[in-house]
Amino acid sequence: MILLSAMIVTIFNAFLTEYDKLLKRHNSALTSYFESQAKSLIDSARKASEAASGAHIIDEACQKHLNALNIFQSNLKWLAAIIATAALVNIAAFVIKALA
Repeated sequence: MILLSAMIVTIFNAFLTEYDKLLKRHNSALTSYFESQAKSLIDSARKASEAASGAHIIDEACQKHLNALNIFQSNLKWLAAIIATAALVNIAAFVIKALA
């Protein structure tokens, strides 16, 4: 009876040892699988967030608006100079007409 129980304990210990090895192999295999899946999911999420954010599109639009505003301000200065010149010519014409 003692010999039989010693054999059973030995068999159970061997089983537990092999079971632990199997669990470690499965753990490492699952870890590497989930790691590779996580990397691909993170890359996909990063690409999607970059496409959705459109920061470079906003920057380009702001730059275009800034250029248009600079052109508008330049045109506005030229028009103000033309109007001032026309007003001075009108005043000079009225003064010359009044003196003559």
